[in-house]
Amino acid sequence: MFNTSLLKAFPGRSTILLGMLFFCTQISAQGAWTIYDIFNSSLPENSVRCMAIDKATNKLWIGTDFGLASLENGNWNVFSTLNSGLPDNRIRSLCVDPSGKKWIGTFDGGLACYNDTTWIIYNTFNSPLPDNYIKSLAMDSTSNLWIGTIGGLGRFDGTNWNVYQMFSDPIQSNNIAAIRIAPDNTRWFGTINGGLARLVDTTWTIFSIQTSGIPDNSILDIRLDGLQKPWMATPAAGMIAYLGATSWLVYNNATNSNLPFVSLHSVGILPDQTKFAGTQSHGLARLKNGIWDLYSVSNSPLPDNEVLCILEESNQVIWLGTKQGLVRLDLSVLNSSDTQYQSGNIFIGPNPTSDFLNIFSSDLADGAFRILDLSGRILITGSLSSGNEKI
Repeated sequence: MFNTSLLKAFPGRSTILLGMLFFCTQISAQGAWTIYDIFNSSLPENSVRCMAIDKATNKLWIGTDFGLASLENGNWNVFSTLNSGLPDNRIRSLCVDPSGKKWIGTFDGGLACYNDTTWIIYNTFNSPLPDNYIKSLAMDSTSNLWIGTIGGLGRFDGTNWNVYQMFSDPIQSNNIAAIRIAPDNTRWFGTINGGLARLVDTTWTIFSIQTSGIPDNSILDIRLDGLQKPWMATPAAGMIAYLGATSWLVYNNATNSNLPFVSLHSVGILPDQTKFAGTQSHGLARLKNGIWDLYSVSNSPLPDNEVLCILEESNQVIWLGTKQGLVRLDLSVLNSSDTQYQSGNIFIGPNPTSDFLNIFSSDLADGAFRILDLSGRILITGSLSSGNEKI
């Protein structure tokens, strides 16, 4: 449905503006977006569950529902149970350690370690691993691998194991969905139905709805901001951040965030502190300089609205794993002129129920607006109060 209030805000300019908007919907500008799927690449399966970057080689490792893949300078390698030592094709977590070893968590085959020549498999039959379903992995600065399973938390230093479980340890759930480790080795663990756990040296702190005011006891993903504060994706409370003591920052509705959906899979934070939230059914949300931008299949080339994982390569590039493929998002294109106005935004995209287009708008409190093309590039900025649009 066309928003006629926008045209009324520009007396005498409606024809130009409508023409510009109509033109925007006709272009097939991929621009910032590069999509990889089973039809145009060697990606083994479209459901991308997890990713990791080998910083020494800049090689991207991709975990799917039907195998593991690597991508480097346009070259693909695919690993499966048929051509490698991979114990299960259903990949759920990835970690590349400083020595270049790839640690691969699977759905039912345990933990695999690959050093580019040989495979070592750890499972419940040959190690103290608490469960063969590995949901999360992270390496700390003392070369301890932390392993989140649905049966408890493991720590492995290459030789020795420690296992942490309910009833014998302070954690309130054995289902460890997310792990993030700060530079000072503060360890954060997101659980299913057991809240957020923090481990400093040997001291545990548990944050739950009952004890701390955290708005959701399930944490699906964690990132740390520039102050090492954890930002989290939750399935029922949107994106939340722990600021210290009993202080929580919560983004979960149109009033405080324009976040389109409170059920999230993933979160990302760039070095410049731009935040991203991957939703379970409404696409990707971005928080940059106080402005929320929303990208979905209806207003961008995003191939699917379920964003399973986010990987930050740099301030200029992020990778998205969706149910319908892998996405490379070039933020240098997407960010064009996006700091010009900070009080509002407008999104456009094709609408199958309209002869022309659909306009998605939010937060026009101060009269500032932005109009983006399908690739996310800004075409028009201005103020509805002053009429000083830029084209």
